[in-house]
Amino acid sequence: MGFEKVHKIEEYLNQIELHEIKDVYRKIEQRYKALIQQAGLQNVKCFTGDNEDFLTELRSAIKRSIEINFIVSFLLESGVRLIIEDLIEAKKRGSKIRIVTGRYLNITQPSALYLIRQALGNYVDLRFYKFEEKSFHPKAYIFEYENDDGEVFIGSSNISEQALCGGIEWNYKIEKKTNYDDFLFFKNEFLNIFRNQSIEVTDKVLKEYSHKWKKPKIQLEKEILTEVDGDISEHEEKDQNILSDSLKVAQEVAEYSVQSLIKSKENKGKVIQFYYPRGAQIEALYELKKSREEGFNKGLVVLATGVGKTFLAAFDSMEFQKVLFVAHREEILNQAKKTFEKVRPNSSMGFFNAEIKDTNKDIIFASVQTLGKEEYLNESYFPPEYFDYIVIDEFHHAVAKSYSNIISYFKPKFLLGLTATPERLDNKDVFELCDYNVVYELRLKDAINKGFLVPFHYYGIYDETDFSNIPIINGKYKEDELERRENRKWIRR
Repeated sequence: MGFEKVHKIEEYLNQIELHEIKDVYRKIEQRYKALIQQAGLQNVKCFTGDNEDFLTELRSAIKRSIEINFIVSFLLESGVRLIIEDLIEAKKRGSKIRIVTGRYLNITQPSALYLIRQALGNYVDLRFYKFEEKSFHPKAYIFEYENDDGEVFIGSSNISEQALCGGIEWNYKIEKKTNYDDFLFFKNEFLNIFRNQSIEVTDKVLKEYSHKWKKPKIQLEKEILTEVDGDISEHEEKDQNILSDSLKVAQEVAEYSVQSLIKSKENKGKVIQFYYPRGAQIEALYELKKSREEGFNKGLVVLATGVGKTFLAAFDSMEFQKVLFVAHREEILNQAKKTFEKVRPNSSMGFFNAEIKDTNKDIIFASVQTLGKEEYLNESYFPPEYFDYIVIDEFHHAVAKSYSNIISYFKPKFLLGLTATPERLDNKDVFELCDYNVVYELRLKDAINKGFLVPFHYYGIYDETDFSNIPIINGKYKEDELERRENRKWIRR
């Protein structure tokens, strides 16, 4: 802009009275919109939700940013997935990424934090607001662009699928070039919280948060104490923002929890289903990757039944070409193959059991009773370093000779043991087989508390069978003798 033109505008503005400001602002805004249209650009500032417009605008902002600053009261896995690929691309460009979130009410999901850390590593400066018991409700997305340009999106959307896509959420965009002072105010407030009122989410902090995290229990009651005359008493109402956020999150977490692992992509008119890790699987995958980076070539993961051990193994095997999955029952092997086919549809798969002896597949599902025989553990079937990655399912059985034969013979890049119950009644040490490297652990009680499994009740049913003379082997009744005793009882009836 020429000096003379700027000088004339300054002279004009210096003559404006307070009551004329409204009209001047409107004229400037109209002129700005006209220039935007002439340039063939769009400049939407107001977003009211019930669609993906706000998410689209956020993703566009991430793609052209040189600095990204998020401050939100909570993060959900569902929301992180919507923007994580864009953040990965921002990392590749060298854009600075800083995120501050809260721990208030335990709403932020550990899996969301693990997903960010897994995708961006230590490149992202991820932080918690340090005061855990203090209400924390900011929702702002601050971007710096080239040529000293920038934007702030501020409103009601946290990082969750419901907030970014389908919910009624109001957000407003503040542009640095047209509202510099307000932009700078929010940027400086963010930096103040980031530098002085937050703690870094290190691996240690993240693991501690995950360990104590439980699925939020939302109190839906609202207590309002009033005086006799109907006025609100000295007791204040509960924080309405907390109640609103809690209800919203409770609904979204419930909806997200019942979704399957499947997402769909449209490719040339065809819908392609693809699978992705969730919840505890994300946390375990992060710890497994870190364990390998630290030099471990064996690891044990203890996961309660129902959390998804086989899916975890399939996801963790993705970076390996030759995979061996060992189990002691055919139904486990058949189910494992179906799971791996969903995660790794382009890998060839086969079985190694009493009837089938596949040896030239990417992934082999082997019966321990067959492969554990010394006649098959030789160069004519599989060289010791043939498999890059070995999975031993039901690892608490691994002290048996057939398992130990397999573990001793093969030399994989990594061996993963999976079990829900590592302790044995005979006190044999399965932990030694994986060099005491327990990579990740989530027991039944914790899995229920975190919402990955539903609570259950045991009901005892009276049985007249006399068990006193049935032999007990390794803490269990001898199956064939128990079966004969039960059959005789029913025959007599």
